[in-house]
Amino acid sequence: VMSVDPNCPPEMAAMFGSSLALCISDIPFDGPIAGVDVGRVNGEYVINPTTEQKENSDIELSVAGTATAINMVESSAKEVNEEDMLGALLFGHEEIKKLVAFQEEIVREVGKEKMEVTLLSFDPAIEAQVKDLFSQAMIHAIQTEEKLAREANIEKVKETAIEHFEAVLEENDEKAGLLKQVSQLVDNLEKDEVRRLITEE
Repeated sequence: VMSVDPNCPPEMAAMFGSSLALCISDIPFDGPIAGVDVGRVNGEYVINPTTEQKENSDIELSVAGTATAINMVESSAKEVNEEDMLGALLFGHEEIKKLVAFQEEIVREVGKEKMEVTLLSFDPAIEAQVKDLFSQAMIHAIQTEEKLAREANIEKVKETAIEHFEAVLEENDEKAGLLKQVSQLVDNLEKDEVRRLITEE
């Protein structure tokens, strides 16, 4: 964003520009995406309301996504029912579809061929051992109530895992690379357990 109109917040324009830049580049990107702000003034939904319109709006909604799905929502409202909020989401998504279609048109005209990227793959044996040996410790760490203590406990799990594999891999010629995998695998384990605890417990 190089300049800003005070009446038009730049966040959604920045999202659009970032998405389009990635889409026309050779960088792999699972887009395009777009986002809009949605308000409601005098019972009518408004896309990207001005500052003045926002003052009179009973809905403040930011929504982003692709042509087929919404993947980000932030909102506040003044006693708005579920049906009206859903209507605002769908109204915003219709505009997102138009913005995505516009990006796709530009990509067809000037887009570059995407580069092939080899993603990091993990040693299956190391991955299984990390899960078997450190899942319970990670669950315990994640469930620590106090934030700083929780972060310290999670970091301790990672340190313990690395120390364990430093000893196990002492004679392995690929030790350095495998230890990097261990660090990433512990990070992945943390994310997986957080998701599992949220959805299952």
